[in-house]
Amino acid sequence: MIRVVVALLVVVVGMQGCKESATSNGQNVDHDGVTTVTLTLTNTATLSTQAFVWEDLDGVGGAAPNRIDTITVAADSTYKGSLAFENRKASPPVNVTIDILNERNNHQVFYKLAGAMATITTTDLDGRNLPLGLKTNWTSLKKSLGSLTVSLSHYPDSTTKKGTNPSTETDVNVVMPLTIR
Repeated sequence: MIRVVVALLVVVVGMQGCKESATSNGQNVDHDGVTTVTLTLTNTATLSTQAFVWEDLDGVGGAAPNRIDTITVAADSTYKGSLAFENRKASPPVNVTIDILNERNNHQVFYKLAGAMATITTTDLDGRNLPLGLKTNWTSLKKSLGSLTVSLSHYPDSTTKKGTNPSTETDVNVVMPLTIR
């Protein structure tokens, strides 16, 4: 009897987290299977738009990412940003961003700058008025070089999301070079 209870607990615990959910097209998608992250920035003065991609088509733990764009923005400028997450290993490819929006109370994107002189402010909120992070405002302060780390944090229980700290579960974590010129 104890073995049965332990086995059931293992199954229940294994089902927790952001491993799989139904998408809008009825497929199941593994959020940990995000292969592509696209950051789109629109300069608020010129309205020019640029897209920067991080891509690891074989998934986490295989070969190194096959594409890491350098984010390049102008100094003394402001931008509106948006993030998209995809699983291009799935057939057909799955837009994981839709699932993140549907489960917004259980997700938050965190941005960490290293070396680059800029500020990034989250502008979108979840259902509890806590930051989500798919939409942002950027202010580039002065010419500098650095990197940007983007982490999609998953909260198995939405009540543990406080809007300030990542959870212990990360669906995807990417680092991209950043140049402010």
